[in-house]
Amino acid sequence: MQTMTIKNKKDNETYTKDFNSVDEAKNWVINHLDLSKDWKINQTKKMTKKQKEKQEAIEYLKEHIKKGDTLYTKIVKVSPSGMSRQITVLDIKDQTPSYWSYYVSKVLDYKLKDNGALFVKGCGMDMGFHVVYSLSKVLFNDGYAIKQRWI
Repeated sequence: MQTMTIKNKKDNETYTKDFNSVDEAKNWVINHLDLSKDWKINQTKKMTKKQKEKQEAIEYLKEHIKKGDTLYTKIVKVSPSGMSRQITVLDIKDQTPSYWSYYVSKVLDYKLKDNGALFVKGCGMDMGFHVVYSLSKVLFNDGYAIKQRWI
């Protein structure tokens, strides 16, 4: 099975389906779609496990974190050299905290420590802001769509 994307340029109508071959995809187009449109069939590249986990984490975070929400960051530990730190990311809704560090680690490719905190390298700037800005940029293509505050 191969995943293929079937798209037309006229109105950007798109279908993603699994087929055994390009010929099977062509037959599906003939039997199910409007042939007056110019349909293009492209084989979709297979995602690695890491890419799939990242995509799933992005989708999950988009369901739960909206533009204008505030994410709170908390420093759990700073290395003796000061060149890295462990940061947790959470939000508080209805007086209940929700921890997002696991999903943020998948999206931004940070290592997750045993204590559930992100391992963030760097110094000389607000690293909590950096984490939330980077996440907001990935989720909403706007680094300022999510607000950040320290706990």
